[in-house]
Amino acid sequence: RPTWNWILSSDTALFGVIFDDMDEFTTTSSTYTPSNPLTDKSYTIKVRAKDAIGNWSAYGQSTVVVDITSAGIPVPSTNTPTKNTSVTWTWTAVSEASTYRLKLNGERKGDNNATSYTATNLTEGNHTFEVASIDNAGNVSEYGKHILEVDLTAPPISKPSTSTPTNNP
Repeated sequence: RPTWNWILSSDTALFGVIFDDMDEFTTTSSTYTPSNPLTDKSYTIKVRAKDAIGNWSAYGQSTVVVDITSAGIPVPSTNTPTKNTSVTWTWTAVSEASTYRLKLNGERKGDNNATSYTATNLTEGNHTFEVASIDNAGNVSEYGKHILEVDLTAPPISKPSTSTPTNNP
């Protein structure tokens, strides 16, 4: 929950506070934190000050946008199996994502704002690539993942055989 602060001057006796169009309440505190968690939307607080002889100031106001919902989950893909040791995964841009968090085989590979990632020097075997979207508020989605198989081993040599000698022309 956000906390709003305002200046307490030496001649302020009381503050009038209106939070998100609720009824005004008065307080001597120069901070306000909502008592309940906030949902996704914009919230406005208006504050005015009263001095010891009853003069009220005009309202000052502040608005905050609460965003607790993450953007969608990216769906990475690449061609698999492959004999290439340098592979690029791609995914479609996720609406509301400002950047993407990357992992390869469980190891974090940083954040970037591109919709692709290239890994080099991959070894033979399975490799798991994961990508999550991050929105402007810092909410991180679940990871979308794709498993790639790198196959560098040729099949065994086939040795043709027949019966010899044969009487079958």
